[in-house]
Amino acid sequence: MFNHIIFDIRFLQIFVMASLLSLGVYIYDFSLSSGQVALTFTAGLLTQVYWINKYKLTNKSLLSAGITCLGLVLLLRSNNLWLHPLIAMAAISSKFLIQKNKQHIFNPTAIGLVFALTLFSSGWLSPGQWGSQFILAFWFVAIGSLLTFRARQLDMAWYFLLFYIGGMAIRNLYLGYEIEILIHAVKNGSLLLFTFFMITDPKTTPNHRNSKILFAFVIAASSLVCRYYFYLNHSYIYCLVIANLFVPFFNKKFIAPKFQWRVYEKKSVSYSC
Repeated sequence: MFNHIIFDIRFLQIFVMASLLSLGVYIYDFSLSSGQVALTFTAGLLTQVYWINKYKLTNKSLLSAGITCLGLVLLLRSNNLWLHPLIAMAAISSKFLIQKNKQHIFNPTAIGLVFALTLFSSGWLSPGQWGSQFILAFWFVAIGSLLTFRARQLDMAWYFLLFYIGGMAIRNLYLGYEIEILIHAVKNGSLLLFTFFMITDPKTTPNHRNSKILFAFVIAASSLVCRYYFYLNHSYIYCLVIANLFVPFFNKKFIAPKFQWRVYEKKSVSYSC
């Protein structure tokens, strides 16, 4: 008699993000209430269930909805209880309502954050909430690398960091700034969360390697322009949402197999009398 042990890499991602949330709440004292967390997950998961039932989808996984909810509570801050669940509903609904070739266009966490920041004055992001400790930045990179490697998206994360940090370094050299300014900018928890948990979303990024490089460069370059010349905070999130619109074009221009979540299966043998 064979028992099949099924493991989806998204379980690991949820575990890591939940650990980061616990670290932030209990050690870094995030301004986040238990009510906001509970309402976000309740609204997000119920929204996912609603759309699955409405369209009679065979894939009834709630994992992606859980990841979206975790991303929102890790990054979004508000002084009320209604904004987080409202944004969770909008973000997850966008996957079902805004599609191209039966695949959602926007990264749900990114589009949810853009909705919150542009439509509601009570929402904000706090890039300094993680502190500037280098060891924390190191662990973000290490854990994120593990997850993106398993999801075959490690190259996307490093391409973006190479272009984004490289652009900042060139600007620092041109303006004669001290190296500490660049180091401080790199030790940003929000930037690293974006790099390893948002831009690497395989469902909303190009399939082909050449497209990934171009996609990462466009987001990094446009983010730097928006940050330094238009003084737009969290510019990389806005630029990711805009770049998502061009993913269908990239996939049409550069043909590559469509990404599918890999489910690792391990067989164990047991005997029954």
